[in-house]
Amino acid sequence: MPFTTPRHTVLNIGLMGNDGQPVDKQAAINAVNRFLTPDDPHYVVHQSDSEATLVVNARLGLWPSSVERLCVELRQDCIASMLFPERKGSLQGPKASEWGAFDPALFVLFNGERAS
Repeated sequence: MPFTTPRHTVLNIGLMGNDGQPVDKQAAINAVNRFLTPDDPHYVVHQSDSEATLVVNARLGLWPSSVERLCVELRQDCIASMLFPERKGSLQGPKASEWGAFDPALFVLFNGERAS
């Protein structure tokens, strides 16, 4: 049987709420665990162009209702995600359409590099 890489998802969650107030890193991790129930999650914070960003690497499913609740809890307009190994990115959340298309040049990978 050939070796296959398991599918996993990387999330970018800004640690500045849409109200301009900081989002606590541990509160964000707790919310991810509660709403998305990741399998084998890993968390790191990297600086994006605009803010500190919690980068989550885990095997998980992104159900729209769960992502919506996570966004509300963490005061986010949307959350960026990328599915691997496909490298397919998307924005999900209550105001995702207002942010336009997913931009890999802005997406922070777990190692701190950009997806583009």
